[in-house]
Amino acid sequence: MIVFQSGMKSRDKIGCSISEVMAEVHSIPEITFGDDLYCFATDYLSMRNKREMWASIGDIDRKYQWLQKMYHRSQKH
Repeated sequence: MIVFQSGMKSRDKIGCSISEVMAEVHSIPEITFGDDLYCFATDYLSMRNKREMWASIGDIDRKYQWLQKMYHRSQKH
């Protein structure tokens, strides 16, 4: 499905826009604005396929666990 935002066509699926995904990130009490995980999330979730994976996980606690795992994997490289 194509979503229209501000008169422009977006290829994001419902629930996968940057603003929707970041609203969920902001709702996680363990993530503090400006900390390493937050900064990682802003970069990592700027990629559409990562936002789609985020949306498909469903439960916010599992999303948080997944994001932490992806962050730790990125630190190993």
